[in-house]
Amino acid sequence: MKRLLHIMLWITMIVQGVGYADMVGTNVSNKLNYTLLDIVGRGILEFTTFVIGTIHWFNVTSKARAGASEKQVMFTLLPLILVFATVAVTVCSIFEAVVLLGGKSEDVHAFRSTSRIHRITLVVESSGWGIHAIVVSICGGMVYKRIASLPTFSQVRSRAKRNIITKMIIPIFFCALSYALRSAWMAADFASRILRPDSTFESGLGWWIGNCWIPTIVPSMMLLYSIRKRDREPGMIDGVSETLLQRINAEPRDYDDPFESFHTLIIEDENATISSS
Repeated sequence: MKRLLHIMLWITMIVQGVGYADMVGTNVSNKLNYTLLDIVGRGILEFTTFVIGTIHWFNVTSKARAGASEKQVMFTLLPLILVFATVAVTVCSIFEAVVLLGGKSEDVHAFRSTSRIHRITLVVESSGWGIHAIVVSICGGMVYKRIASLPTFSQVRSRAKRNIITKMIIPIFFCALSYALRSAWMAADFASRILRPDSTFESGLGWWIGNCWIPTIVPSMMLLYSIRKRDREPGMIDGVSETLLQRINAEPRDYDDPFESFHTLIIEDENATISSS
């Protein structure tokens, strides 16, 4: 799953890079760079890639049973909802690309002003990003419950506790905010198309920052951060004793499941403290 996420992030970056290069080279938003950036880049690749990241979080969370009260069906239902949303967004984006490239619209502005499929795509994508934001928020709640319900978590030093929570919760929190931000921008764009068809919402610095750059850059950075194997390095967690670090370095362990690794770190830290006293 991690490798697939890395590959998808690279593909998305390359496709969008080509789109931006064409836009800068021609100094205009034409059908080609609009298709690469908005339809294929943000509509298909980004949504799919970020969904893969969320499903990865669910897979990790489902393996951590520490005091969890959620039913197992939630770990199947919520990812399944995201899969259906991905299919809907992908299908609408493909139809939009076909209509744009094969239609009679003179330019992108005329297409966005008159195309019915573009409005449908706005609704579907806005709903998809909104659903994604909600599902990620639920996942964040599950992660927090599992960390906080570890039997000895309350006895961990406060600095180590903050680091553990930060490493697990902050990426999820910022991803959820980014998805919600894009959903809001696309909903506002759809509303403007209905209320004021002659005006365009898809232009200006606010649109590029709020709908394009922040919801792309922030989740990409957070996903890369979260899938790094930093939880394999106990030294990255402040508050872990030197005795424990020496023991872990002497006996390599697999910390693929961060919840299990945190639980193990806490227990071994307690044992090391008791034995040293």
